[in-house]
Amino acid sequence: MDARQGVARQDMALGLAPFLKPVIRGKRGWIEGIKQSWNGGVLELAGPELDAGDLGVLLALLALALRNTAGAGPRLEPGRAVQGMLPEESGGKRNAAAEEDVLPLQTTLAAICREIGRGTEDGRAHAAIRASIKRLQGVVIEARSGDAWASTHLIAGAAGRGKGAVSVALNYRLTRAVLGTASYGRIRMSVWRRLSPVGQVLYHWLACWRPGYGTCPTIGLDTLARHVWGEDAKGAMVRRRRQQLRDALAELPIDEWSVGIDRQLVRIERKNIEFSPKPVFLSTPTRVLEYAPPSENGAHIRLPHEMGECLPSA
Repeated sequence: MDARQGVARQDMALGLAPFLKPVIRGKRGWIEGIKQSWNGGVLELAGPELDAGDLGVLLALLALALRNTAGAGPRLEPGRAVQGMLPEESGGKRNAAAEEDVLPLQTTLAAICREIGRGTEDGRAHAAIRASIKRLQGVVIEARSGDAWASTHLIAGAAGRGKGAVSVALNYRLTRAVLGTASYGRIRMSVWRRLSPVGQVLYHWLACWRPGYGTCPTIGLDTLARHVWGEDAKGAMVRRRRQQLRDALAELPIDEWSVGIDRQLVRIERKNIEFSPKPVFLSTPTRVLEYAPPSENGAHIRLPHEMGECLPSA
């Protein structure tokens, strides 16, 4: 079986940024100022609030794009050629994203439904997917490093009605992740579909925090909660979120993850589920230089992004 079947490759830096919430109740707000240090620079996100349902649609698009790249080489287009990919010019500063390649994807609502575990003829699921694609289009990512600056929407495109086709393009960061030319985390959609919303956001973050396999640094439940909800809780909500995280950690498949909780500290290990003893991400120009050893070795080699170090530029 193709190892890429049913796998979403997520841009690692984006996967580590706390821009998602498991569930959003009531009217959605607007997020801005969400920052993630990366490659000696910083990513900053702004756009409508996103939840686990929106994340599922994004991961489905990434999984479908990866599957479509098998065999013949992908057809790429420069970002400036895709309508709606680049935000309006700001202050005349050169937008480096204009010349970066993006990956077009032609798919269907039914295909996305299969990836996220919904019925292919489910009209409510189709409506939710169309709404998610609109929100994903609204997210803008700015990457800054020194004088270099790139700004792009997360995706561009549209979804049709009924069985209508979905025609979107992934931005250059997502494109690099799908093609394996930048660091990425691997999310197995078969796992993602079985998890609760809290478990889905947690699994997404863990897959990018530990892109290879081996032990993770010990992490506190409250720190983990900050990554899952994007904010610190107060009062009774602290206890509630701790319990929700305990429940979500228990949902993780034992063939891929080993979890131990000692009071408020969590020890997590990602097991090697591949046939090859090598890491589960490709070596790329922005590769993670060091990765944790196989699970039978208790030693831990910390990743550069765990130590606050920058990765080499692409």
